[in-house]
Amino acid sequence: MGLITDKAHHRLWCNFHVKEASITALVISQLIGIFIYSQFSDYEKRNYYYYLIPVVFVISTLIALFGHLIRVRALQYPFLIVNVSGLF
Repeated sequence: MGLITDKAHHRLWCNFHVKEASITALVISQLIGIFIYSQFSDYEKRNYYYYLIPVVFVISTLIALFGHLIRVRALQYPFLIVNVSGLF
């Protein structure tokens, strides 16, 4: 019984971090989109760089998710905090 509860809690915890990472990546990609639109006055250049925003969104999602999962692992295994704390 305890094992099932632990698995459900772990799944809920991972889902929370996936959502948190996705929201972080969405905010980052929107800020980059605003920066691109403010920097380029030429319409063609703006549209060219605007296609990069979904790529930035995917990359930032992976980076944010990786960072959150490393934090979760560091909380589960405290001896890793020394190695991980300098990265994030």
